[in-house]
Amino acid sequence: MLMYPVVRFASIQMSSDLCNRLGSELNSLRPVSYVGPRPKGDGFAVELSKTHSWDLQRSAILEFIRVASPVISNAQEQAINVSVDIAIEQHDVASQNVLVSIRLDPEFSRTLGAADVGLEFSVYRTED
Repeated sequence: MLMYPVVRFASIQMSSDLCNRLGSELNSLRPVSYVGPRPKGDGFAVELSKTHSWDLQRSAILEFIRVASPVISNAQEQAINVSVDIAIEQHDVASQNVLVSIRLDPEFSRTLGAADVGLEFSVYRTED
């Protein structure tokens, strides 16, 4: 199964200026993290990993949280919701013949919890 982890900085009141300022701060800590606001105008997302290995994705998520913690805190102080979103596309789920599980180990949970970062799984599907 292919999963696509991102960190989403979201708020319906986030201006482009704020997106760009936070994005610039992120890029100074982790180059090429921020590429611009979301088209919906509700914040921005940072791609974390293109690998198909959960272990490597998990490591990328934890490393991002550690490196970007000052920017995450800054965003949260401005009422911006920060969450890890793991997207699962319909064709990835449909091609599976077995139950797929993801183990969220204590270190992973503690790291996200300590940073006050939520975790979401988005499963996309099309209407039949």
